[in-house]
Amino acid sequence: MEHFEFASVMFCSFDKTAVLSFKNAEDFFFEMQDIYTIFDDLTEKSGLFKIEHVGEDYVVTTSNVYHNRATDHTISSCRQQGACMVALAQMLVNAGNDYVSRRSGMRMGAVFKVIFVLALRGVNL
Repeated sequence: MEHFEFASVMFCSFDKTAVLSFKNAEDFFFEMQDIYTIFDDLTEKSGLFKIEHVGEDYVVTTSNVYHNRATDHTISSCRQQGACMVALAQMLVNAGNDYVSRRSGMRMGAVFKVIFVLALRGVNL
C-alpha cells in the first residue's frame, strides 16, 4: 500500500440488471472484455490511470498514483486531473452505453454509470 497526498478516484459500473440483456454469462464476459478494451484506450488517451477492473466495476485514478511525481502531488494538479476525470467519465458512460445498444440492436438506456469522482487528501492505495 502506498500513500498519496492527493488523488481522485472514479468508479464506472455496469448496471447489474442490464446483465439480463445478454444471452448467457459467457456472452456477458466476452462483451465486457471488448468494452473494457475501449475503456482502456480512452483512459490511456486521457492521461489518467486505470487501477483495475473488478467484475463490472472499472476503477480509474489520477496519474500521480501511477507516476508518483512530486509535481502531481499538488491540489492544483489534482483539481486539473479531476476535471479530466469528469470528462473521461462522460466518455466511458457514452462509449459503454453505445456499445451495448449497438450489440443489442435497441437503446438500452443507462447501462453504465459513474459511481463516484472523489478528490481525496491523504489516500492509501
